[in-house]
Amino acid sequence: MQTFKPKISGRFWMAVTIMDIAQATGKSYPTVSRALNGHPKISVRTREEIRAAAHRLGYRPSFAGTALKKGRTGVLAVIVPNLLNPFYAEFLRCFKHAAVGFDIVAYDYELCREMETKALDRLLTGFCDGAAAFISDFCSNSELVEQIYRMRIPLVTVGTAEYQKYPVDFVGLEGTSLVGINSQLLKVLKLLRRCGRRHLAVIAGMSSSINLDQVVERCEEIFQALGFEFQEDRDFLRLDKSSGNPAKDGFELARQRFAEHPETDLFYVWDCIQTYGVLCAAARAGKDCGTDFDLISSDYTWVAEYSSVPFYAMNQPLPEMAAACFDFIRRRLAGDWESPQFVKHLKCSVKYPFQTRQPGE
Repeated sequence: MQTFKPKISGRFWMAVTIMDIAQATGKSYPTVSRALNGHPKISVRTREEIRAAAHRLGYRPSFAGTALKKGRTGVLAVIVPNLLNPFYAEFLRCFKHAAVGFDIVAYDYELCREMETKALDRLLTGFCDGAAAFISDFCSNSELVEQIYRMRIPLVTVGTAEYQKYPVDFVGLEGTSLVGINSQLLKVLKLLRRCGRRHLAVIAGMSSSINLDQVVERCEEIFQALGFEFQEDRDFLRLDKSSGNPAKDGFELARQRFAEHPETDLFYVWDCIQTYGVLCAAARAGKDCGTDFDLISSDYTWVAEYSSVPFYAMNQPLPEMAAACFDFIRRRLAGDWESPQFVKHLKCSVKYPFQTRQPGE
C-alpha cells in the first residue's frame, strides 16, 4: 500500500478525492468508486478496506457530483422575512420536522425586498430542490416566479395575497382578506367594538404576509364599516424600513401614538415582537392593556402565551401549514406538473390568555 500525503494549496488542505483513496489503497478508480457506492460485485473485504481508508483520509462525497448523478440535491429552502420573529422560527422547525429525508436551509431576507429577490434568484442556480417562501409581494418578483416555474422548481408561497395570479402553490388561512382579517378575528373586532373600543391604530412592517401598498387602500373601508373611527393617513402606522429590532420598532411607533393620540384604545399589530414593544410603550405611558386599551397580535407565539398582560393573538396552525407546504413540494418533485396550482386553506383561531377577563373591563 502506498503512503498517502495530503495535498496542500497555500494554507488550505485540498479535499480528498476518490483518486486519492485509489492511490492510498493501490486500487483502481472504478473499484474505489463502486466500493464507496455499495456495488454488489465488490467483495466485503475490499469494500471494508476502501471505506476504512476513506474514513482515515477524511473523504467526503462531492455534493455537486452526487446532485448531478441523482438529479436532486436533497435540499429544500425556507425563505422568511425575519428569523428574530418566533413565528417564522417555529415554522422553520415545523418544516424541518415535516420534510423527512431532506436537508433544510433557511434564508432570512431581514425585511429587505432586495435580499428577498436575491434569495428567490438563488433558486434558479439549482442549489436546492424546492422552497417554501413567505413572499412579501409578487409585483417586484413576478419575473423570477415565472422563471422558477418554467424550470420546474417547486415553490410554495405562505400567506401571500393575490397568489392566484402567479404560478406558485399556496398555503394560507381560511377566509383571510388582504388585510389579514379572517372570520375569527372579525368576531373579536366586533366584540371589542360592542365593548366600547372606538379609536383603532394599526401597526405594520415590511411583512411577508401583506403588501402594505395594497393593504392601506382597504383598511379605512373595513374598519370604518365595523364602526371604528379609523382614517388611513392618521391611524395606519406604516413602518417602511425596520431598524432591525422589531421590539424597538413597535415601541417607537406606539410611544409616538400614545403621545399624539392618547385616546387610542385598540392596537392591531402584525408582528408579535412588535407587540412586545407596544406593551412596553403602553407601560411607559401608564396605560393598562385590557383596561385602558386592547391589543390584537397577528401571531400566537411565546410572546402571547407567556405574557403576563392579556391580549388577543391569532393562533395559526404552523405544523399543518408546514406539512402542507412539504406535501405540495413532494408532489411536484414526483412529477405532478399537470395540476396548475395546489392550494390549502387552514382554519385559524384567536386566543386570549386570560379567558375570565372580558375585553374592556
